[in-house]
Amino acid sequence: MSFIYPEEYIKEHAGKDRMVLYPTISDIAVQEFGDCGKGVIALRAYARGELVGAFTGKMGHDLLQHTLQIDPENHIHDPYFVGYLLHSCDPNVVVDMHQRLVYCIKDIPAGTPLSMDYASTEDQLFSQFACGCGAPNCRQWVTGRAERVNEDGTAHLLGKMGINLMNTTAMPVMK
Repeated sequence: MSFIYPEEYIKEHAGKDRMVLYPTISDIAVQEFGDCGKGVIALRAYARGELVGAFTGKMGHDLLQHTLQIDPENHIHDPYFVGYLLHSCDPNVVVDMHQRLVYCIKDIPAGTPLSMDYASTEDQLFSQFACGCGAPNCRQWVTGRAERVNEDGTAHLLGKMGINLMNTTAMPVMK
């Protein structure tokens, strides 16, 4: 059985005792998703509540792209699995950062990208961005759960409402 993690990576960052929980190359794959960058795709169907797999990675204090927050001081960098889960405001997986497990919260057909809500694990993102998930509950701009929308996000959201901040026409003054 071939796991998504190289054996040396597991030896360095995890333990063989969890090997049976790691996804295999027949379960998931990382692939390019155009403007979204890399993402994880299900290569087989998953049922709601099913374990997708365990994850591991290098622990550190730095907030980097493709790290996930373990607690306010620590992050885990996993360049093989969870570091490439795509964002959705209506995700199909949930990440348990304490047990380091990923579970399906919806039925997932084979060929479907795996997505999580980044605000479910991150107080602050490496970089905020416009959301294109298309979900009915889409927030339009993705932030961490403890950060405010930045200037780019404010301009993006106001633009979605048809408000142009660059318009220099004076507003009428109410008397």
